Amino acid sequence: MGKPLSELFAGTSAGYAEHVEALAGRSLAFQAERSGRSYESRLEPLRGIDGEIIGCVGVAFDITERKEAEERFRRIFQVSPVGHVLVRCRDRQVVEVNDAWLACTGYAHDASVNTTTDGWGLLGSTGADDLAERARAQVGKPATESPFVRKDGTTGLALVTVDALTIASDEHWLFAVSDITARRDLEEQVRRSQELDAIGTLAGGIAHDFNNILTAIGGHIDLALLHRPLEAPVHAHLEAVAQATLRATELVRQILTFSRQQEQRRQSIDLGPVVLESLRLLRASIPTTIEFDVRIDEGTPHVLADATQIHQVLMNLGTNAWHAMRIGVGRLEVRLSGCFVDAALSARLPRLRPGRHVRLSVADTGTGMSAATLERIFEPFFTTKAPGEGTGLGLAVVHGVVEAHDGAVTVTSREGEGTRVDIYFPADVKGRRARPPASDSLPMGAGERVLFVDDEAVLTRLAEQILSRLGYVPAVYTRPLDALARFRDDPAAFDLVITDHTMPALTGLELCRAMLGVRPDLPVILSTGYAAVLDADEVRRAGVVEVLAKPPTLKEFAHAVRRVLDVRSPTEP
Repeated sequence: MGKPLSELFAGTSAGYAEHVEALAGRSLAFQAERSGRSYESRLEPLRGIDGEIIGCVGVAFDITERKEAEERFRRIFQVSPVGHVLVRCRDRQVVEVNDAWLACTGYAHDASVNTTTDGWGLLGSTGADDLAERARAQVGKPATESPFVRKDGTTGLALVTVDALTIASDEHWLFAVSDITARRDLEEQVRRSQELDAIGTLAGGIAHDFNNILTAIGGHIDLALLHRPLEAPVHAHLEAVAQATLRATELVRQILTFSRQQEQRRQSIDLGPVVLESLRLLRASIPTTIEFDVRIDEGTPHVLADATQIHQVLMNLGTNAWHAMRIGVGRLEVRLSGCFVDAALSARLPRLRPGRHVRLSVADTGTGMSAATLERIFEPFFTTKAPGEGTGLGLAVVHGVVEAHDGAVTVTSREGEGTRVDIYFPADVKGRRARPPASDSLPMGAGERVLFVDDEAVLTRLAEQILSRLGYVPAVYTRPLDALARFRDDPAAFDLVITDHTMPALTGLELCRAMLGVRPDLPVILSTGYAAVLDADEVRRAGVVEVLAKPPTLKEFAHAVRRVLDVRSPTEP
């Protein structure tokens, strides 16, 4: 087609007949100079009577469209964002891979082609022959999730489809591989978050009811301890019950912290003393076979935090570390230092914004954890400890506290190599300082009139007794609509209103708005077990002067009442 056949043999020393013999039955591709079209021809020799080759016959086929289609396929194959692997069926050889496949696996092109797929793990296969069997079964079917092995030995997850192609008379399999590892990881994080939210809502509801019970128990104990004289055994018994009530209150606060419904008393603090105090308590309960290695860097920034909750975090982490090391000797390492969160770390831990942070690290030389265990450590009630040794709430509480402090927590561990927990808290760059602690003395009233509203009758009766004992004149109601009606009858009859928030008919905020609509200067204290879920701006707009978290101690209650009334007293006639 535009060129003599002899050009096929140009520049060779062999004879014409020898070349015809060599090329007989083979396909030859060439391109016509004039038309630019591509052809494929087959040569067959013509032999004389004596069998010698005297010529040849060639049949040419126009393969231009096929070549163009192959070129389009090659371009699409290479630029596709989906990884592609082309495997020849007859010998299981990898014919070609595209850049997307190389990017997600880390392999080099030269190390991938002209080899088998051994070690790649596509479709869960263990080798080239196994892959062939699995590929045949998958051809033409919807995409299936499949693991694959990267060059560094790590495993990813992909959606894989398999198509059968014929290329140059050879059967091939074309694997399309979409890496969904990151998507699955994100979906798993969302699933875990939803589980935590669901269990947190349940735990918060239980804790709210338990709070009311503890408020009644603790309040009556406080009232009983005020009586004098008390016989020594009776006083000791009441003190023991009071201590048990405080421990139960701390447990409820743990649950509310986990469910993110506990009010935080965050203030600018130096974490160093909190760490040392926690470790002193741990040292008293952990055997001396466990060595403590503590380093607190000077100049570590303050953080805006609730010291009690940070103390709880350290106690939980320290106890977990001890359980991991108690078979033999070990070392507990605690580090506190300032650090800078850069863009890379912020991308890996989206809760953190770039900037100054404080890093608290707790590491042990214990048994470590498997990858499967590591994935579940923040699940509430998940524990690897024996019955009676743990509830499975420890790390869930840690996770809840850290997130509530706008921080992030990472855990690294390997079986037999120990565990390391790194916690990041935003630095308090404004340098706020804690308010001075309230006095231990019990402030008394001077006949001020207090309207107390709570839908729990046992709490209204308790409040009536406490307020009377503190020197106030109480009026208590279990129905917010009745309290509102009494207030509207004589708005000037009360100096202070204390109301629960979660009540039937009217919430505490709604009751507050209704009363302040009649008397804007009325001071109101909102008492609630759900302080953390209230919107601070909404509470402020409703006119609430102070929020009192349930269950308050007698001292907390007395100081709150006196504090709110004393703020108003200078302006009163």
